[in-house]
Amino acid sequence: MKQQGLVNVKSLDPSIAVLLKYSTTDNFVKKDVYGCMTACYLQKKPAQMLAKANAILKKRHPHYRLLVYDGGRPFAIQKILWNSLSQYPPHQRETYVASPSQKSIHNYGCAVDLTITTSKGVPLDMGTPFDFLAN
Repeated sequence: MKQQGLVNVKSLDPSIAVLLKYSTTDNFVKKDVYGCMTACYLQKKPAQMLAKANAILKKRHPHYRLLVYDGGRPFAIQKILWNSLSQYPPHQRETYVASPSQKSIHNYGCAVDLTITTSKGVPLDMGTPFDFLAN
């Protein structure tokens, strides 16, 4: 990711929490597809915007901070995510995962999946779990 010019978001703001869900089994694939990748990398501008958003959040609500679940994603992982939903026809799969033929803005380091967490690391309830695939 660094070789592609992406920035580790924690280098801009170490208080941003990062728990890449695709480095865990708590995702719709139910397996770790990222392996040793545990840092969130983004293009410089989105990374700066994320750090700014976290600063605004902390100023307004000192006991909260951003928790990043996903960011820049290797293209090979995009294919794994796409293929894991083979039970759906392509037009329905695109509701949940970008087609590898179109690529995802995650593949360019321009998208981030996140939530808000307390200063103790407890994510706020957003109404659904991560990767909630509603039918």
